[in-house]
Amino acid sequence: VFYVAIRLTITSYDNFGALGFLYYSVFEVPSESLLESFGAFPFRFPHTMGTNIRGLSALMGTDFIPSYSVISRLWHGSDGLSSNALFIADTWIAFSYVGVLMFSILAGVLCRAIDALFLIEGKTIVSVSVLAATSFGIFTLLVSALNTAAISGGLLLAPLAAGLLVKAVRIFNRPHQPPAAVSGH
Repeated sequence: VFYVAIRLTITSYDNFGALGFLYYSVFEVPSESLLESFGAFPFRFPHTMGTNIRGLSALMGTDFIPSYSVISRLWHGSDGLSSNALFIADTWIAFSYVGVLMFSILAGVLCRAIDALFLIEGKTIVSVSVLAATSFGIFTLLVSALNTAAISGGLLLAPLAAGLLVKAVRIFNRPHQPPAAVSGH
């Protein structure tokens, strides 16, 4: 699927071809981003204490300072570049070791909750569909932030949508009960 998408959409790539471009995009770019992230924080800039996470910076009442723009400005001299590092790097930039520990536990709890909630009745069509949809979210988690993987990557959005859909089907498939008769004395 990725090979066909690359062949159809990317008209110019290097001598390695479409598979080389896929390898570069999947493995090399995140590795470069990790190197740049760990080279910048905390050695050149202090940990951001959550200002690089949009939701937390809004709750704290501070300006949102995306770490990718700080890293881009430092290493490439431009604010226009962005490539996300692993969610571990994002939490490291924000909260150091405490962030890595807490966000890793949160990601594990989220993944285990999906299994626990959707595999209660065994392998059903819904459970297999949710696991397939959330596997994309897990791959997104490998190369981006936890909140990105949860919402737009499908790690949290797919199970919520499936749960709402199953609930709606159960509500609409209930047999209609006639209204209770009023007894007149």
